[in-house]
Amino acid sequence: MRAGWGAYESMRTCEPDYSTQMISAAVHHTASANDYGPADIPAIIRGFYAYHTRPEANGGRGWCDIGYNFLVDRFGRIFEGRAGGIARTVVGVHTGGFNSRPIGISAIGDFATAAGPAALTDAPVELTAARCSSRHTTAAPTGRTGEGA
Repeated sequence: MRAGWGAYESMRTCEPDYSTQMISAAVHHTASANDYGPADIPAIIRGFYAYHTRPEANGGRGWCDIGYNFLVDRFGRIFEGRAGGIARTVVGVHTGGFNSRPIGISAIGDFATAAGPAALTDAPVELTAARCSSRHTTAAPTGRTGEGA
C-alpha cells in the first residue's frame, strides 16, 4: 500500500519492529493544510515521509521511517504509513515513550480549531475498531481531543 503514495523505500533506514499486542490507538493530525484534493495526497504523504526521515541537523525528525502506522485524508481514505504491513502491529514513533502497543493514525490536515469532515473522523474509528476486533481487544473510545491531545 505504500506504493500507492509512492514511498521511496531507499529513504527508510530500518526494518519494521513488531509488537505482540495492540491495546489502543493514538490519533493525531498533521497540522497541515485542509484544502487539498484527492490527487494531492501522494505528494503530501511523501512530504511527511521526507520530513520524518530527514536528519534532525537538517531540520527533520531523524526517524528511520514515517512515524504513523496509518494516515487518513479528508475523503476518508486510509493509507499505510510506516512499513511492515497493515495486518501486523508495527511499532511506530507516534506517541513518545508509548509506541509499542498503540497504533498511530494521523488525520491529514489541521483540526486544532476546525472539525474534520465526517469521512475523515469516521475512518480512524472504523480502522481502530477493525484492528481491535481482529486482535480480540475491546475498543472503547476514551482520551482527550483538541489542542495538546
